Amino acid sequence: FPSHDMRGLRNGGVAPLGFKVNPDNKSVLVIDESEAGHVRNIFDLFLIEGSLYRAAAKLREQKVPCRPSDNEKNERNQSWNVQNLASVLRSYHYAGLREVNKQNKSKPQADLAPHEKYQVVKAAWSGIVPEATFFAVQKVLDDNQKLERVRRNGSAKRNFLQSLGVYRDWE
Repeated sequence: FPSHDMRGLRNGGVAPLGFKVNPDNKSVLVIDESEAGHVRNIFDLFLIEGSLYRAAAKLREQKVPCRPSDNEKNERNQSWNVQNLASVLRSYHYAGLREVNKQNKSKPQADLAPHEKYQVVKAAWSGIVPEATFFAVQKVLDDNQKLERVRRNGSAKRNFLQSLGVYRDWE
């Protein structure tokens, strides 16, 4: 019998932006149309801007509501930043998909039992954004991450005058 996760059901917690918990079945999300337009705008805006920083700034400028994360107590002060925007854009919920065994994603899959393997399954709810849009966003996020890693690793070491001891002669 497939597990709760394998059937695309949720395990609880706060419903993500754009969704409500189905009152008849708490394991299923339903689209909250009052917020779904914001979610579509967030994905589209990111694809236009191509940057978490610029997209977060635009979302703040447009006053797009931001749902506080579970650990944010003060809802009124929560605004878009790179971290919470990335969290929304990386969430498979929005494409109507579920990640199963996410904690095992980086482990060698061949070493795992079938029920332990990381996989993406169809969720028990509809997506807010088309899968093509969701995966286009993942590609931009992944490409940006690779570019940032290369920039950081390949950046020339900067020598500042004081660290070179240039001023010692003048003391």
